[in-house]
Amino acid sequence: MNSDKIKVLYIGGAGRSGSTLLDLILGEIPGFFSVGELRSIWDRSIEENQLCGCNHPFRECAFWPQVIQRAYGGVEQVDTARMQALHDRVARFRHIPLLVGGRGSPDFRKDLAEYTAALEKLYRAIHEVSGGQIIIDSSKNPSYGFVLKTIPNIDLHVIHLVRDVRAVAYSWQRQRVRPEVHWKQEYMPRFKVTHSVREWYRCNVGMMMFKAARTRYMFMKYEELVRQPQAAVDNIMRHMGFPEPPPAFLADRCLTLTTSHTVAGNPLRFQRESLTIQADNEWQQKMDRRQQRWVMALAWPMLLGYGYWGHPEN
Repeated sequence: MNSDKIKVLYIGGAGRSGSTLLDLILGEIPGFFSVGELRSIWDRSIEENQLCGCNHPFRECAFWPQVIQRAYGGVEQVDTARMQALHDRVARFRHIPLLVGGRGSPDFRKDLAEYTAALEKLYRAIHEVSGGQIIIDSSKNPSYGFVLKTIPNIDLHVIHLVRDVRAVAYSWQRQRVRPEVHWKQEYMPRFKVTHSVREWYRCNVGMMMFKAARTRYMFMKYEELVRQPQAAVDNIMRHMGFPEPPPAFLADRCLTLTTSHTVAGNPLRFQRESLTIQADNEWQQKMDRRQQRWVMALAWPMLLGYGYWGHPEN
């Protein structure tokens, strides 16, 4: 492998599938660096100055201002509206075939070239400021992952993280505060079951395309991660090309979280005390049975394919 390449471990899948948990677990391994959902850096972090995972506003964080200075010459030099517009035009689900095949209109290719040039500077700066560590990006979105795949100097490894769609649909109905919005109280969006199922389908179909596109791809279930976290980490390390797994720091299912510099993700990223890794199965008791049946009717082909049909995994 070219030593000049930036090694990125991309965690993708539907929202509420455990990507932040996996990101934080891997971030505790020496040589790995968690950045959270990096695709949100333009609007949430640079523009709105939301809290970093270190619990400081982005522009007051000890890490990110160094990165932005190295990449672009400072936050004032970043046209966040332009970057967000490029992201919205390029990183779309329907553009995945264009990204895989190197096709598209002249305008699309021009936008892609401009956006990936900016992204390469960003990931290069993260790599350098973090001391050359492997970047863990839990942006989840499959189309954004395919944008990263087009950057020649990024060595992309993909983890496709899947969770039972019933748990995902239930989670999107719960009310949760967004602590990163530190100047007011704001809640995460809530979605109806049908919307959640559609997004679960779309994201997982998109992530499966990585396997067809000859990417370094690994499939993992949330339920397996929380049931045997140490075994899951060992498998990921082998996927990344490390012959020896890390020390068994999850043998007792407890993880002490240190300070992270994640730009977006689940509020779990702000936790500092010891975390016991266990399944969140609240949906099995509290989700309306009619809703469960409706979700199963909508998603049965993939539920069956992923082994979720019938009795849920514990």
